[in-house]
Amino acid sequence: MNKYNLSYGQQSLYFLQELNPSSTAYNVGIAFEFFQRFDKQLFRLVFDKLMLKHEILKTKFFKENGEIYQYIDEGAEYDFVIEDIRNLDSVEISNKINSDFHKSYDLLVDSLLRVYLYPKESYVIVSIVLHHVIADFNSVEIFMNDFITIYDALANGHDTVVRRIETPYKSFVNGERQFISSNRFPEKMAFWENKLKVTDTRLDFGVEKKQPQEFLGSRGAKVEFEINSEENKKIEQLCLSIHISPFIFFLTVYHLLLCQVYGRRDTIVGVPVSLRRALKYREAIGNFVNLLPIKMESKNGNFVEMLKTVNSTFVEAMLHKRVPYPLMVEKINPNRDKKDPIFQTTFNYLSKRTDSDLYIDQSLDAKQTIIGYSIKGFPVKQQLDQMDLALELVENREGFTGIFKYNIGIFKQSKIDDYISRYKKLISRVVNHIEIDLQKLRYADDNERRELMTASKRRSKIFKEYSNVVKLIEENTAKYPDKIAVRDMYKTLTYGQMQICIDSLAYQLRQRGIKKGEPVIVYMDKRAEVIVAFLSIMKIGAVYVPVDISFPKNRINYILEQTASTAIITREVLKEQEEFLREAITVEEALEVPLHYLATNAESISVESEDSAYIIFTSGSTGKPKGVEVQHRALINFLQSMSELLNLRKKEKVNIGGITSISFDISILEFLLPLTLGGETSLLTKDIITTPHLFTKVLEEFGINIFQGTSTTWTMILGSEWQGKKELDVLVGGEMVSKSLSNQLLSNFSKVWNVYGPTEATIWATIKQLSVTDELISAGSPIHNMEAYVLDEFYEIAPKNITGKLYLSGVGLAVGYFKQEILTQERFFDIEIDGCQKRIYDTGDLAKYLDNGEIQIVGRTDDQIKLSGYRIELGEIENILSDFPGIKGNTVLLKGDKLVAYIVHEEERNNLSEEIRSFCSQNLPPYMMPSEFIRINQIPLTPNQKVDKKKLLSLEGEVLSKTRGKLADSPSSYQKVSQIWGDILGHWDFDAEDNFFDIGGTSLLAMSLQQRLEEELQVKVGLSEIFTYPTISGLSNFLKLQTCEEGTEMPSHSGKQRRKNRLGDIRERRNRKPSNIN
Repeated sequence: MNKYNLSYGQQSLYFLQELNPSSTAYNVGIAFEFFQRFDKQLFRLVFDKLMLKHEILKTKFFKENGEIYQYIDEGAEYDFVIEDIRNLDSVEISNKINSDFHKSYDLLVDSLLRVYLYPKESYVIVSIVLHHVIADFNSVEIFMNDFITIYDALANGHDTVVRRIETPYKSFVNGERQFISSNRFPEKMAFWENKLKVTDTRLDFGVEKKQPQEFLGSRGAKVEFEINSEENKKIEQLCLSIHISPFIFFLTVYHLLLCQVYGRRDTIVGVPVSLRRALKYREAIGNFVNLLPIKMESKNGNFVEMLKTVNSTFVEAMLHKRVPYPLMVEKINPNRDKKDPIFQTTFNYLSKRTDSDLYIDQSLDAKQTIIGYSIKGFPVKQQLDQMDLALELVENREGFTGIFKYNIGIFKQSKIDDYISRYKKLISRVVNHIEIDLQKLRYADDNERRELMTASKRRSKIFKEYSNVVKLIEENTAKYPDKIAVRDMYKTLTYGQMQICIDSLAYQLRQRGIKKGEPVIVYMDKRAEVIVAFLSIMKIGAVYVPVDISFPKNRINYILEQTASTAIITREVLKEQEEFLREAITVEEALEVPLHYLATNAESISVESEDSAYIIFTSGSTGKPKGVEVQHRALINFLQSMSELLNLRKKEKVNIGGITSISFDISILEFLLPLTLGGETSLLTKDIITTPHLFTKVLEEFGINIFQGTSTTWTMILGSEWQGKKELDVLVGGEMVSKSLSNQLLSNFSKVWNVYGPTEATIWATIKQLSVTDELISAGSPIHNMEAYVLDEFYEIAPKNITGKLYLSGVGLAVGYFKQEILTQERFFDIEIDGCQKRIYDTGDLAKYLDNGEIQIVGRTDDQIKLSGYRIELGEIENILSDFPGIKGNTVLLKGDKLVAYIVHEEERNNLSEEIRSFCSQNLPPYMMPSEFIRINQIPLTPNQKVDKKKLLSLEGEVLSKTRGKLADSPSSYQKVSQIWGDILGHWDFDAEDNFFDIGGTSLLAMSLQQRLEEELQVKVGLSEIFTYPTISGLSNFLKLQTCEEGTEMPSHSGKQRRKNRLGDIRERRNRKPSNIN
């Protein structure tokens, strides 16, 4: 046996086939209708001579000491199958031929050439299948040309003698190894290392259709399109004029498309190139292909300049094309995904054929004549799922045909259709305006930009004018003096009673000398008195500043210092407990004012819409809270807009239940929105929501029909096994809403609205009524007289489905941060949008426009971390974890240099860690996998009902990865796997939870590991399992499941038995033919 190594390209293909044994992504070949009468002996002789000419078709692979080798087996056979299809219709014939074409390969067993013949009355359908490991695209052409030549000679009675092409591929492999060992190689590798290091050009495909991510390239489809003839001519003329090839033109336009649909300024696209430099390889079958990662950047300039830049980039790359792509990956060592660690898409260009178009995807619909033989291509789907997204451009007699190949587990066809439309529009725009500015190519066309501008703002609405909310509520007081306005767990107030309290407290404030525009602190728990205090402050034109009684002293003191407030309103019982409240006004004192005093001492104070209504202190990045100052007109617009968008005026009664802390601005909706409609505000204590029967009782007794809460609050409510109330309308906001939470809410409640907005934009700025048919959770559209823009780093409108930063504008914007002018200028500023100057607020939230123009919040800039060179959205990991059965809540944080997931899970079981890790590995790439899972009893919350991340980091929960650092005392199965790991890696510096690929493991070492495990532990291990369970603990537990109990035989599906059975199947089918065909 004259064995030799695999080329690096072969190693990659072998590895990918082993990784997914059922895959047919690397089946290549051709099928065609051959208009000659069927002659079995003639066809057999033709293929015998082809086997004789191209010895690589007799290649066999085998494993030895963990390495893969190949050799030429002179006795090797090929599959020669004849099938009777005469009684099948055209659809059945197509299905049959495609089914045969897509039988997977076991590379250690199967013949690498398969020939299928399907005789018809006047012609034969011929299907030839090879594995990509021994054949590239040119090989198929060579094989086809040789087939026609040999067939013609034999059919005409000439017993042709074929010239054997000996060991050209072995020569190629040896040449590759010599180059890598030469002194030229380091310089060539350094070129790629310099080009590709410190770069983040991954394309965020997202997943439109939910499916496990284990091998997303396992289901492929394609869509073809034509470039119109007029543009074909212009493309050729442009390329000639600036001395570039159509390949560069189409590659550049593809780069611009990717920039357009993924919001990139730079991309890396994989381009296959031929390594058939030597003359001896020109007629040889084999895999002589390398993949080059072509990095392209869109800088300022025009299209022609971009073409020239890409051309220079590609020419430079071709000077270094002999560096095998797998070695680039190993050298640069990006945190490897299961495939495609450097690029996620490829571009291939097939140049014009002078003899025939037969070789182009077998999609011909007319006969071709080749040296006198009529042939018509038969369409077979092939090479559709090698990449999640790929584009091929084919040059033919009529011009250019494009083929998008895509993973149907990630993309819907509608998305690919959109890509084709955009690609064709880009081509049209650049060939008709060759010096067009690159910035103008960021959108499909002007219509898309106009559509997004329209979607960014709801049609302006003119509401009945009120200078402040007190005026509006006083109208309802006059109408309904005896109706209940406010109730808490201890008392109720009618509109008339509430008005007396408001007037009394307003009088007391004036008596204290409180002037218009002065901040007044309200230090109180969730009682009806809070609303009285709020409205009395606004009535005299002062500014409401709520302080939660749970705030720490330092925070309270800071707020007192910042506001320099001379007045604090509280309750009597609280005043007695705190020294700083010694001079505070109590609501109880105010109610002692005689009514006739109020009538005779009423002072008319003009409160204008531009005056400030309240200041809410929110967390600041410096550790000090910042006060957000909001005007009356913003508050009035918000309340009137929400009443209309929620259709509240159509309700017989509006009763909103509130549990939110008074320091959180969404409490203002709970306080005031019902009162503007003559409805009722019901204030509840927070402990009620965790007691299902009590919660239900309160909802019924109080008559609450609208309830608002953050995502965390709703998760807590639903987690308490409360069954919900169908009559209840629900608002959920303050945090991102997962699809699973949305579904839970929709199944338990009448209507569900997702609301979004920072304090700086007056409570809620956008709204969306959720539906079970929503595929993606959207924040919807802006409320009336507000605008929401997703902008890129240059403050340009981001195209659809491209993540940018969300900016808000409109009536609801805050004045700014109280006494923090510099911070105000940083976050509130004027820019020009669509030719108009607008004051905008930078939310710090990441968002995108969906296809329908609605806005989806995808995370925060401060939640977007960078780890190992990758930008990671922590919210994306949290959304995946929320789908794991039994997880009631979770938060993912960056702790040092590792991702830590804090989870709330009721069950205690030993394998919980592995179950969660396995689940995550099927849905997340490795670089997004949390290193640690910590189980806690509940997610700590801030007073605003949001996750308290600082407190979370200090919690000590149950670390689920218990095996870490305990190899010495671990089970024997761990010890066995550990020994094999150490031998293969060459060191023992690892723990049970270390990832094989993080401590020196490579694709090739993974194959060695697979073989050692099978040989020494006598158990079947797929290469995919090495990637799915890359830790000793995970792999050991998996192996336990694969083995029988001690003392029993191995299962019958072991590797040797499976291959033995398969050999029998192969022998049976090689000479299979219908009994009635000669």
